[in-house]
Formats: sequence, C-alpha cells, structure tokens
Amino acid sequence: MDKWISKAAAGVLAAGLMAVAAQEAAAQKQRGDIFLLPQAGVNVSRLSDYDVLIGNTKQAATMESSSKAGLTAGLEAEYMVTGRLGARLGLLYSEQGDRVKNVPEADIKTRLKYLSIPLTAHYYVTDWLGVHAGVQYSRLIDDNCMSGADIGVTPDLYSAEDWSIPVGASVEYCNVVLSASYVFGLSKVCPPLGSTRNRSLWITLGYRVRL
Repeated sequence: MDKWISKAAAGVLAAGLMAVAAQEAAAQKQRGDIFLLPQAGVNVSRLSDYDVLIGNTKQAATMESSSKAGLTAGLEAEYMVTGRLGARLGLLYSEQGDRVKNVPEADIKTRLKYLSIPLTAHYYVTDWLGVHAGVQYSRLIDDNCMSGADIGVTPDLYSAEDWSIPVGASVEYCNVVLSASYVFGLSKVCPPLGSTRNRSLWITLGYRVRL
C-alpha cells in the first residue's frame, strides 16, 4: 500500500511540476515580442466635486453623488521593450458617470460613454505579476443626464475630451490576464460645475495572444 501511495504522490508532484512548467512557458516574455490582448470587464466610476445643490435658499441641501457601475471592453497591443518591460497601446470603450440618490422628484443619473486610447508601460515583477501606469486620452461619444428634477445640467455642457492617468496591477495565468486599474481624470468633465473630474476603477479579464 505504501508503495502505491508513494507512486501516486510522485505522479501528482510530476503533474504539478509539468503544469507549472507549461504555465511558465506560456507566460514567458522576450524582448521584441508582440501581443494582442482582447479584454472586457466593468468599471466603477463617479464624478469628483459633483455634489448637487437643491434649492436656492438658506435651507438648500447638498446631495452627495455616489458611484455607478458600467461596462468596458476593447483591445490592446503590447510590445516587449525588454523581457520585463512592455509598452501598450489600446482602444477601449467605457461607460462612466455617477448617480445622485434621494433628490426630490427623482434620482440623477449621469452616463458618459467614451472611446479611450491608453498608452501605458507595464513592468513584470514576475512572469505572472505586473504593475502599470501611463496616460489615457478619451473622446466622449455619448452623454445622458437623466433626472426628474431641474438641476441646470444638460448633455451639451459635458467636455468632448478627457485626459487621465491610469495606474494599476495585473495577474496572469495561462495567458489569461486579470487587471485592475484606477483612472485619475485630469480634465474637467463639466466646466460649468467647476473642477468635476472622472474617477474610476476598471477591472478587466483578457487573454494574451502572441503574434
């Protein structure tokens, strides 16, 4: 019996080592490699300094905005500058905005849809763990502010362009990439309301394809 247990343990260990070796081989990156990374996921966003003032008297109340969830999807291309450092350029679709609840008459929902072009540097601490940062340009392709209350904000007041800085980290297994990024907006989203800027957390699942 002990003999069979030893053989079974050896077999499990060998299978595990083979799986790890296969995973490492799939994840290895070399200078000059080019990859495509299709991806999709969600982002949780809000607009900073977008609190809404209801009323114009001393009894006016400020309603704080809260985050909302949206979709994101797209494609990135990565060029390996070294075995550890990669440069990515992408085209991503995202839905951002926020929500103000408990406003008299109705909730306020701001939905902003963007096409974004991120340019990021990715440093791979290990074959499966990476960190990244860069700059992102976004073009507003659709906007919608829905409310039963008159808050004085119309869709044409939103800026057509948005610059931001994404920073985050990713983990990778068998070419499947799970990534989380926090995107700091630099541009004023709605200039009439002051320094309102996008803030969003993006979580995506992608797949690495070697060209």
